[in-house]
Amino acid sequence: MRVWGKTIGFALIAISTVLSTAQDLTPEQEASGPIYLSRLPDRELACQVPYRDLLRSPPWQAGQENPPISARMAIDLADKEKSRYLVDAEIGDTPRTWLMTEVSLVPGDDNRWHWVVGYRRHSHHPVFGMLGDEFKLSVVVLMDGRVVPQKEHK
Repeated sequence: MRVWGKTIGFALIAISTVLSTAQDLTPEQEASGPIYLSRLPDRELACQVPYRDLLRSPPWQAGQENPPISARMAIDLADKEKSRYLVDAEIGDTPRTWLMTEVSLVPGDDNRWHWVVGYRRHSHHPVFGMLGDEFKLSVVVLMDGRVVPQKEHK
């Protein structure tokens, strides 16, 4: 029973340390998370991962075989987010479709990983093949299942 109490005490200390660390961030630290840029046909977007949100998401510990959010779950969440920004279209004889082209697991401080799911739009002409107007969208999924919102990028 005594070991159980020590385990709970350790867990509470770890949680309070993470929360107090997240609350004690300076504005510079808050803005220091990675930034992913997206280029859409009508605008550019930026997705900055708030450092505070990384600290609040669960870590992927070295002894765990899989991260807290599976690749499949990250893809499903990113697909839902993608539909807010992108539509497939056909212009004349040229279909323009958005395809998932990458799923990356990105490491961060203190085992705070996140997923980046990338989509690209390729125009495919039936005679000429791939055309040059390539656009991309990067969707970030944290290990607690939150999707980091996109903002207009000037």
